[in-house]
Amino acid sequence: METGAEALDVVPFYTRDQGPFSQVFGLPPAEGGMLVPKGRLDGRLVLDIANSDSGEWRSSREILELDGETLRLTLALRYGLANRMEIGMDIPYVSHDGGVFDGFIDEFHDITGLPGPKTKEKNRMVYSYIRDGVTEVDIRESTSGVGDLLLSFGYQLAGEETRAPRAIAVRAGLKLPTGDAGTLRGSGSTDFSLRLAASDAATLSGRDITLYGEAGALWMGKGEVLEEQQRSFAGFGTVGLGWSPLSWLALKVQVETHSAFYRDSVTDVLASTVFQVVVGGTFALPWETTLDVGISENFITETSPDVNFHFALRKRFGGASSCP
Repeated sequence: METGAEALDVVPFYTRDQGPFSQVFGLPPAEGGMLVPKGRLDGRLVLDIANSDSGEWRSSREILELDGETLRLTLALRYGLANRMEIGMDIPYVSHDGGVFDGFIDEFHDITGLPGPKTKEKNRMVYSYIRDGVTEVDIRESTSGVGDLLLSFGYQLAGEETRAPRAIAVRAGLKLPTGDAGTLRGSGSTDFSLRLAASDAATLSGRDITLYGEAGALWMGKGEVLEEQQRSFAGFGTVGLGWSPLSWLALKVQVETHSAFYRDSVTDVLASTVFQVVVGGTFALPWETTLDVGISENFITETSPDVNFHFALRKRFGGASSCP
């Protein structure tokens, strides 16, 4: 461990449930309790590659089949509008296709002993849902395009100064239906989220550990994806910690959860609470830039993608102070 070096600041992995039927809604990625200082701009380029292979679910009323990869590339911007105030925008590009990671994920599950279905046919693309004989969703070819735009606002409740040891913020998000619901690049609804986010670098500062978490609610407008089964409300939360043993490295583990977005289904994919864990780290790069690398697994098999690969390049513009 480097001595005398300032520990790298810890912020949450900027990720969420990337399941094909979940990522259409306005569930916000996790963020910390510290906002961007006045007059400064944070830019993130975030890549999530989620592999889903839940096999085929059949009941007297439903047939659900998921086998494919969802790629989500997001440009996320946050600007310090005033003291204690932050505004932001997320512009996503969403792609669904057969992917290339099926074989790798099978080997990963074999090596780690983690649960997961064996891929029957490599790199196949099918997102299909039939209910009462009516085909609600049937995507069998690659599709890509702009997703739903997310606007955000943050207000600092505690921890004004940059690098405050403890910080609390209230964050709100408004998701607009700019993506195509027919190809699962959006929900066709306007969604609103409200959450309380906190960061604590003081309690375990002697061990260079930062704690963080958030809890909130998501209100979903009437959408076009399984509209008769869509719920109008969901709760969500995140807890995590990061350890900064070196000035250029922080190791992180993060647990995320949200309640079901749909009702009246016997499938875990649609009607169960999701728990997933993300592990990885943050690497400091020159010019106030950091790189997050993480991998997430579902706690409860089939409720979310088998594996999600997460990469986030973050850069701060303006001023000369350190990244929070």
